Amino acid sequence: MKYILGLIFEYKYYRNPCNIKIYSGDIFLDDIDLDKSIPLTEQNENKDSKALLNENVKLANEYLLARNVENHSTKFSFANKVFLYEIDDSVLSDKIVLKTTNDNNNYTNGFMTEYSYINVEHIFLLPTQYFQNFKKLHDKVLRYQEKQKVSKKTIKDNCNYFDYPGDLRLYDPVEDDYDSDVGHGMTKGGSFVLDLPIKYVDGTHMLVPKHFPTKYINDCEIELSATFLSYYAQTNLLNIYNEDQRSNSTKD
Repeated sequence: MKYILGLIFEYKYYRNPCNIKIYSGDIFLDDIDLDKSIPLTEQNENKDSKALLNENVKLANEYLLARNVENHSTKFSFANKVFLYEIDDSVLSDKIVLKTTNDNNNYTNGFMTEYSYINVEHIFLLPTQYFQNFKKLHDKVLRYQEKQKVSKKTIKDNCNYFDYPGDLRLYDPVEDDYDSDVGHGMTKGGSFVLDLPIKYVDGTHMLVPKHFPTKYINDCEIELSATFLSYYAQTNLLNIYNEDQRSNSTKD
């Protein structure tokens, strides 16, 4: 099975390029040099006129509208560049690893006023067939939710859900809750390594919150990420994939 790995983030360039190396476990996937800023903007609407794309956008917008009404969400700002990779499940390990080298700042005599940073918007992993066909993705999530109605009786109170197709939060087993300072909107300056755990759930490889209790995964509620839905429905995410998939594919 083929999967789409997506990296979405804001980036502030300063002085020298930031480098990101991407791995699936120990398998090297790509090496990115960021030589200019990737800003967030409210103007990145999807204007593609293809029938398939429009149908996906229509369905995703309907789902997003329901989420927004329920969660009282406001409109999003969007990154003007998205990194997408089609990879085979044979190269998927137990984690996706991002190794970032980004020591670009004007630190002098104990003071720093300018620096390069990355603000992680979203990182996701899902089968290509679901990425290309929102109805299949929607039906997959609905089937999983129906299964969970029967099986979630023994789950803990605070860890009973995560977002699909990517949840960047850190679970604290002592507090039985998520760390509110880690996840969407996570801003990092300097060099760092980001490990994203992968679990095989109901026939699909999924990115799950770090330290999430394995024994609760099959009983956990899964909801489509509002951030993913916003990029899917309101930006050129699909169009970017269609244009760039050859150059961004990892060969078997």
